[in-house]
Parts: sequence; C-alpha cells; structure tokens
Amino acid sequence: MKERLIITLALAFVLLPTFSNAATVATACPNLTRNLTFGSRGNDVVQLQNFFIAQNHLATGNATSYYGRLTETAVKSFQRKNNIVSSGTPATTGYGAVGPRTRAKLAT
Repeated sequence: MKERLIITLALAFVLLPTFSNAATVATACPNLTRNLTFGSRGNDVVQLQNFFIAQNHLATGNATSYYGRLTETAVKSFQRKNNIVSSGTPATTGYGAVGPRTRAKLAT
C-alpha cells in the first residue's frame, strides 16, 4: 500500500508540470500587431498557429510560419465560434483573415 502511494505521488509530481503547461498554452493568445491573410509568413503566424493547435482548431504539427489553407480554415472556425463573421471572403467581410476584429477577440 505504501509503495502504491509513493508511485502515485511520484507520477503526479512528474506529470503535474506537463498538465499545467498545457493549460497555460491553451489559454495564451498571441499578441498580433498586423493583419494576417493567406500567404503571410512570420513568427506571428507561428504564434497564431500554436494558439489554434492548443484550441483544437488546427492539428498538431501545423505550426509552419506560413498562413496557408489550413490556417485560413482554422481562422474561419474561430471566427464562426466567436460570432465575428461567418461568410464572405477575406477581401469582402474578413472571413478567413485575421483583421482588427479577430485580433481583438484573440486578445481577450
């Protein structure tokens, strides 16, 4: 019984930092200072992609620093879920682009 308790506590000690870091990543929003659209590249795109990966809008392994179709689809999902915009195009309504309204929601 004592050995089982020691093993359980040891596992909790080892795994607890993993779970607390996951919670921190999942709630951390990128501080974006520019609009992002299809074709954008950079560290801010990686931050956005990591945020979407943590929020399950984008699959793990897709933090590429390139704003392609997968990132655009993740942005659209986030925009719909947060009642920002749900139709149109990046040029007409901002749907699929990270503009002022989407950046503002990411910051909250």
